[in-house]
Amino acid sequence: MSKPKSVRFEFLDVNVDVVKIHDCELSVVADVYFRKEGVYCSACKFGACPHIDYALTVPIVRKEVMKKIKAGWNLPEPDL
Repeated sequence: MSKPKSVRFEFLDVNVDVVKIHDCELSVVADVYFRKEGVYCSACKFGACPHIDYALTVPIVRKEVMKKIKAGWNLPEPDL
């Protein structure tokens, strides 16, 4: 599995609808939740943040999000 390069963020894991991102700048692990009604970041407590933006650059996450959007989930569309 390829991992996008980032100085600030490191992709740790993806499990069902949760993506774990290590934020090296803040020294925290952000859990990014992809749910039918939207996306949420545990570190920022928002539905739009740099952790979500980074998660959407991870190829396996991008692929799964696109499947869920086609199934009617209310998720941000990843940049291609």
